Amino acid sequence: MNKVKEYEKDIIHMSESKRIELIRKIEKIRESKVITYFISDRPNIITQIEESDIRELYEHIKKIKNNEKIDLFIYSLGGDATVPWALVNIIREYTKEFNVLIPFKAFSAATSIAVGANNIIMNKTAFLGPVDPLVANPFNPVIEDRITPISVEDVGGYLSLIKDKFEIKDQINVTKGFEILATEINPLALGNVYRHYLKSRDDVKKLLELHLNSEKEQEKINSIIAILVEKLYYHGHHINRQEAEKIKLPIKKAEDFSSNGENLSDIMWKLFEEYEKDLELKKPYKDELPKQGNINKIPIKYIESSNLSSVKIIEQDFVNLRFQQGTILIFSENKQPGVYIPGTAQSQPQTIPIYCEGKPVVLNNTIYDKREIDYWEIKPIN
Repeated sequence: MNKVKEYEKDIIHMSESKRIELIRKIEKIRESKVITYFISDRPNIITQIEESDIRELYEHIKKIKNNEKIDLFIYSLGGDATVPWALVNIIREYTKEFNVLIPFKAFSAATSIAVGANNIIMNKTAFLGPVDPLVANPFNPVIEDRITPISVEDVGGYLSLIKDKFEIKDQINVTKGFEILATEINPLALGNVYRHYLKSRDDVKKLLELHLNSEKEQEKINSIIAILVEKLYYHGHHINRQEAEKIKLPIKKAEDFSSNGENLSDIMWKLFEEYEKDLELKKPYKDELPKQGNINKIPIKYIESSNLSSVKIIEQDFVNLRFQQGTILIFSENKQPGVYIPGTAQSQPQTIPIYCEGKPVVLNNTIYDKREIDYWEIKPIN
């Protein structure tokens, strides 16, 4: 193994050791078993909570076996809205008390996971968010070749604009307003948005009822649902812990927990910083050739516990397409890639289509086929 590879391996090992040390410190302070679920929000890389994550989380959950208390340390901007109900129920099969630790951001689907916890332990820097669903399906509008997500709150906001702001109350004109909307957006897309809205409300209700009494606390449950799903008005709203307490979520302050002179808030933030550094969250992603060989490995998710580490990797293979110097990458009107090859003394210039397994990119004036796969790397911890 060359010196560069040895150095990189040592850095990875040091970072992993530090994270596991911090996880164990949290376990000592909390007298619990801790699982981390940390999802990259590095600029220019789209990563989110996904249904397939449940399988990897289960590997950690089952190793904990039956324990009085499981804490999930989570960082995510959100993702698949079907995951929280499934994940929380699996965790609760293995513990009497499920809590969520939030060092910084836990938005959308991550907030839904927190809603299912007995306690939500937040740093001063921590935020939750609304859980109104953003829905993308084949019936949605397509802008710049991408399906545009629709929020039911945007649809409701449009109708409220007609009725409340412009005071158009009569049924005929309200109906005309809806007809205009249905002309711009496929009615099937609107129907799909509404179904997801109903499911979001139902999921939040069921998650709350996992730890609240549905008979004695129904008013409280209904109030929390209304605020998180409807009454914050903007999907990007940041709910700090004071606001979360007013909503009547079960909030606890991280700095109120300590052991042997070490404070939970400090340890949670140090653990966040370790993940932030390892995932390079402050450095926007851009295509770069590997320092050695053709392969780049980019970590995008971590699921870790005191005896197991799982990291999701994007593996990139940059294959040189071997075009002559001066060849220019072009795209046709239907977005198909091709190249313009300049003429030489022996040949005329020509434009030809190219076929890639991945995506054509230009690096250092050379055209590559960037091929990507993703997978989980799992490693036991001593």
